[in-house]
Amino acid sequence: MVLLGNEQAISRLEKSLASGRVGHGYLFTGAEGTGKRTLARWFAKAILCTGEHPPCGKCAACQKMERFSHPDHKEYLGEDRARSFPVETVRQIRQDCAILPNEGKKKIYCLSNVQSMTTEGMNAFLKTLEEPPAHSIFLLLCPSATQLPETVRSRLVQIALQPLSATQVEQLLAQRQPDVDPNLRHWAALLSDGSLGLAMKLVQEPEFGTRAQLAQNICQSLVRRREYPLAQALAGLEKDGEGFLQVLQLTQRLLRIQLEQSDSPLPQKQEIRVLELLEQARLRLSGNAHKGLTGAWLTIHLMEAVSAP
Repeated sequence: MVLLGNEQAISRLEKSLASGRVGHGYLFTGAEGTGKRTLARWFAKAILCTGEHPPCGKCAACQKMERFSHPDHKEYLGEDRARSFPVETVRQIRQDCAILPNEGKKKIYCLSNVQSMTTEGMNAFLKTLEEPPAHSIFLLLCPSATQLPETVRSRLVQIALQPLSATQVEQLLAQRQPDVDPNLRHWAALLSDGSLGLAMKLVQEPEFGTRAQLAQNICQSLVRRREYPLAQALAGLEKDGEGFLQVLQLTQRLLRIQLEQSDSPLPQKQEIRVLELLEQARLRLSGNAHKGLTGAWLTIHLMEAVSAP
């Protein structure tokens, strides 16, 4: 198993498999696209494998896992929004895990986005974790362990996945998406928060290239202290709320990179103020502020910031 940047997490799971001491519950945490589900599926495949070096990829169990047809492996995909993982699903899991495995020695339940589980569902699931059936293993996935109650976290082995560097993401994108414009790969890597999955999603968005160019235009306008092209760039985003947020985020990333460089084209004080204004604008837009007025407000204050002594 190769999961760049997360060799330690893989090593922990491999040691559990080698020793035969696999716990009844694991919590995989990390941002979207860091490989939580990939790693959980690999671990489930290794547990159910009947070959000599699990996962062997050759036995009947491994073949069924690759086809997503193993009867002792079930996935439940909650959504990344509150209360989208209903208590009825938890009750279904509790009823099913009381039944012995169909083919293997274990039954494995993989639950994604468990942070969206309702309070009632979380309480019901806690009862299962307190007295888990000997043949059941639960693999829980969520962005952060702090999103779950301590009573749940304390009963699970925590496997934290770390984000990649922007350079690593860009290199992997080049390997997996060689036909994509190198500039787009670069922009996607900057905006990915170390998530290869998110970067791959971004380069497939038709509008992403245009938005990335707008972010670059905004940075150039600020460096050159040119108000008209800055206002023009922001005005073009008035009808695109999602795009507006993405462009602001990309602009922030570019400026932070410049701030880390000794030859930054803007004085440090000005650059910090610009970053603060961009964050304020993002918060306003997230709170459903008027996009046109936000763009006009941002233009005025950004020009004041880069003109200040």
